[in-house]
Amino acid sequence: MGTHSKAPSQVVLPGGEVQDLRTLLQANPDLMGSAKSAEGQLPYLFKVLSVNKTLSIQAHPDKALAEKLRQQDPEHYLDDNHKPEMAIALTPFEGMCGFRPLAEVAAFLSSYPEFHALVGDAAAACLHAAVGKPQPEQHDALKKCFSALMHADPKMVEAKAAELQARLEAKADKQLVDNFVLRVHSQFPGDVGCFCLFMLNIVQLQPGQAIFLGPNLPHAYMAGDCIECMAASDNVVRAGCTGKFKDVDNLVNMLTYETGTAQEQGGSLAAPRGSTFFIAADAAATVEAKADTTLFRAYC
Repeated sequence: MGTHSKAPSQVVLPGGEVQDLRTLLQANPDLMGSAKSAEGQLPYLFKVLSVNKTLSIQAHPDKALAEKLRQQDPEHYLDDNHKPEMAIALTPFEGMCGFRPLAEVAAFLSSYPEFHALVGDAAAACLHAAVGKPQPEQHDALKKCFSALMHADPKMVEAKAAELQARLEAKADKQLVDNFVLRVHSQFPGDVGCFCLFMLNIVQLQPGQAIFLGPNLPHAYMAGDCIECMAASDNVVRAGCTGKFKDVDNLVNMLTYETGTAQEQGGSLAAPRGSTFFIAADAAATVEAKADTTLFRAYC
């Protein structure tokens, strides 16, 4: 539901005439209430998604990058808006969100030779050496690893994915990540997205739980139904698990490479009773904690 030019909502008027919502609001600015300056454009998009197959490995640009992408490639980037979004689970919901702690990625490089082969010895050694180091060093090492993976030769990716599938199928004590890799491979055989699971957090939400996806955060929805609310934009930078346009270079360069659990990056699944403050995704706020209080980014 929204007024985005790609697919504006349609309104059935009392006489049966059908008109798109954007045109209706432009002709009747009073319907916008105090937001008349928006010129008939709602500042958000609202969607209900039913995901039965993994969606693309992707990230959404911040405002500055959105404007740059729109100018450079208007065919694939249809507007100049950022796209922060929140997904609220209606059913058990699964996805990927944000980079794992560096130590976890390092452990996967050691125990999954197919993953190591695609990343390469140099990038893998750099990442192992960065564990426990200051954040800038961790970010640089993670970027080298992710870039090497996403730029790996497609034929090599396909071959290593087939090897990984065969090995995991025969594995008796499968880990959670093994089952997810096999699922993604069954949906996108030989796709680099199979290996992104070793770098991105697996998120499992229960109905009513939600996650916030800020700009430049890698993610992918995998299964389940959710309500999604976002800024009025259709800007998506994709690089895996998709037949749509892939923009690997921009995806690799736009990410912040912050690491941590999904809860640390997207919010807290469980928190004590308290106060919740909602602010715009691009707004800044300073909150001063009093004694015996805790501040945290909360799920809705």
